[in-house]
Amino acid sequence: MSSSTKSIPTTPSKAKPKPKDKIPSVKKIPKLQRDLSYKQPGLTDGSSTHKKFWNEINLIFKYPFDYIRFIQNTLLRPKKASDDSPRRADSPPKILLYFNKVKDAASLNTRLLKYLLKSRTVLLIAAISLLATGISQVKLPEIVSSIIDAIIVRHNPVAMNDMAELFFKYCVIYALSEFFYGYLFNKLGTRIQMSLKEEVFCGLILRDMQYFDKVSPSDIINHIDGQIYALQNICAKEFPNLARNSMIVVYTVWNLTFQSYKLTFFLITIIPIYLILSFGYSYFHDKLVKSESESYSKTSNSVLETFNNIKMIKASSTENTEIEKYRQLLQENAAASHNKNLIWSLNISATGLLTNFTLLLVIYMGMTLINVGEITAGKLCSYILYIIVLSSAFRDASNNYNLIKGSLPICRDLFVLIDANSRMVYKKGNTITNFQGDVVFKNVTFSYPETPNKQTLKGISFNINSGSQVAFVGPNNAGKSSIISLLLRFYDEYKGEIKIDGVNLKDLDTKWLNQQIGYLTEETVIFEGTLEENITYGLESYSKEKLNKTVKLANADFIFNRNLFPNGLQTNMSEESHKFSAGQKKRIEIARSLMKDPKILIFDEVMNGLDADSELEVQKAIDNLLEYSLITTIFVSQKLASVVKIKNIFMVVDGKIVEQGSHKELIMKDGAYKSLFEKQYLTR
Repeated sequence: MSSSTKSIPTTPSKAKPKPKDKIPSVKKIPKLQRDLSYKQPGLTDGSSTHKKFWNEINLIFKYPFDYIRFIQNTLLRPKKASDDSPRRADSPPKILLYFNKVKDAASLNTRLLKYLLKSRTVLLIAAISLLATGISQVKLPEIVSSIIDAIIVRHNPVAMNDMAELFFKYCVIYALSEFFYGYLFNKLGTRIQMSLKEEVFCGLILRDMQYFDKVSPSDIINHIDGQIYALQNICAKEFPNLARNSMIVVYTVWNLTFQSYKLTFFLITIIPIYLILSFGYSYFHDKLVKSESESYSKTSNSVLETFNNIKMIKASSTENTEIEKYRQLLQENAAASHNKNLIWSLNISATGLLTNFTLLLVIYMGMTLINVGEITAGKLCSYILYIIVLSSAFRDASNNYNLIKGSLPICRDLFVLIDANSRMVYKKGNTITNFQGDVVFKNVTFSYPETPNKQTLKGISFNINSGSQVAFVGPNNAGKSSIISLLLRFYDEYKGEIKIDGVNLKDLDTKWLNQQIGYLTEETVIFEGTLEENITYGLESYSKEKLNKTVKLANADFIFNRNLFPNGLQTNMSEESHKFSAGQKKRIEIARSLMKDPKILIFDEVMNGLDADSELEVQKAIDNLLEYSLITTIFVSQKLASVVKIKNIFMVVDGKIVEQGSHKELIMKDGAYKSLFEKQYLTR
């Protein structure tokens, strides 16, 4: 017999074991889960089916790891791309996706419940109240049964009076517990709302700058107000109501079983119909709610776009076009709402019809049981009341479940905001003891996260000595403001090296660095509060002497004109902001930056949007600053006329520094700077 022969010796007790690789493993058996026709060596062709089956079972127990690998490679393996399935080749099986979805939902619900557990004492009292309302509610039908049987069966008016008194006591308990239940859970909801708002706000404000490049302020307000209110409603109302309704359902079913098992058995046969209605409604309701939400979101975006472009619409006289467009969107909204309302109405009517039909059958069967003496009239009345309670509780529990399920995407979005950490270290890093303000860029290449394939800066290199004044000029989208964004550490994902006083920028403490840099932008930023609070924004302590000196240095001493501003520095900006011109507000911003005693001061397009008079006043403030301070000053501007006095000007074109020098030197070079200057001069 050759070495490849697979026959098993007739004397297995004395036979040498075959090598492990010669034993047929289960993974080699084709279609093990469906085809049991494989014949192990040693079995004849006439082996019966049951012997073949037990042979396969023997293989499974003998080589369990091979069997597990076989299952992984057949039942649980993803389909190939060539299969007739839309799923990708690397997608997991549907059953795993389902379990992952369930696991994710359970995780989100658990985290929501943790917010309730933060106020354990209030939650305990609220839970006791919830339990009391549930018990008192399900006890009332039982007492009604005793009242009816006291007269009809036992003919005992005294017992009836006692039961009526007990009924009244349970009604009082129900009313009191309902009050504490509603009050305490609403109180918990308010606490949860405040806690979530704080966490979401902290999570948002600590996000990297690139996040705010993609998110509008209206989205942020929606996160803080609209979505958190929805979660507050879930925690304070839907979770407790689901718990109470579930408790009522369990107790009622238990009680119905002991009152009459025949009627209960009949009800059990109808429950699957209720479940089919419930799950079917939930399935279609989720789809229609999503469709309605998308339709309303489309309408909101259209309205926002319309009023953002209202000047162009007025100039084009296209108001009627926009009205017609809005009407069409409203029709789409109405159609989406109609479909959702239709499925809701169908569910309500079908559930009501089934409930009434069930009551009719229960009354009919109950009267039959009364006729044969198996139950009393009181028991039947109690049974009918319990069915009504059960139906109501089951319907409410279903609604609670659907609302909780619908809130999970909102939960997920909010928890992502809360859990997201800034990529840049905010409060950790080095500080420089004797900070001067030297800035060095060496071969810096940068692309914005939204456009990774488009380089905004291409190998930028330059040096800025402490106390000097430099300017970055050039056409739109040349990369000027991107240089400033990197210096302020709005973005950390760049190639090359940036150093401040010889220290790598990424090694510095971000909060400390921001305290050393004053930053003014094209947009005028004025906060609510008084003038003094605006100028000293971000400072923990300061002196009045320093405040007055800084206001004068910023050419903002108009504040002390009592005829214009009787309250001086205590003028409320939120109430009297209309009294300030754009130039005055800009000078207040300059004063705010100077109050920090910055070593580096950045003016990023500060002249844009100012009229000639305001521009002149702001320029005086800048000239005072350049004359009396030794701050490293960086200007970013498209208007070359505003930087002609700067001795070191960098001309930035297409992400590169193409020229460098003073105004006169750059004009003499007859290059990109001169070309841009001539265009602006001719335009003026």
